Amino acid sequence: MARERLWLCVILLLGSVLRLWGLGTFGFNSDEAGEAVVSRGTFRDTLELPRGWSMDPPLFRICLCAAQRFIRSDVGLRAINVAVGVLTIAAAFLMGQKATGQAVHGLIAAFFLSVSSANIHHSRELRTYAFFVLF
Repeated sequence: MARERLWLCVILLLGSVLRLWGLGTFGFNSDEAGEAVVSRGTFRDTLELPRGWSMDPPLFRICLCAAQRFIRSDVGLRAINVAVGVLTIAAAFLMGQKATGQAVHGLIAAFFLSVSSANIHHSRELRTYAFFVLF
């Protein structure tokens, strides 16, 4: 069991590095900027978006609205999704382990998710996609 925990820590570290690498080298795209601007208001303003603007579940915007009370940088705000992406890797481990009863299957699932280019991209972007994958 100690060996599996060590491997899980290595996989989580790998996933973290891949998601954080060069995170501050590019600015917000138009969708990310829209999310940041909408989430700057109060919690109520954030939840009462105009009809048709977005149909995404509100958890991401609530987290973003809370984070903007303390964080102003692009990298800091994107770090929310990086953390969610790393949590998704841990969840993949737990699901793989529960499904088969063997930790090695959870490690394989976690490894493949940690190096998945699509998951890395969604974890680096200030959009709701990382939350969708986790939940």
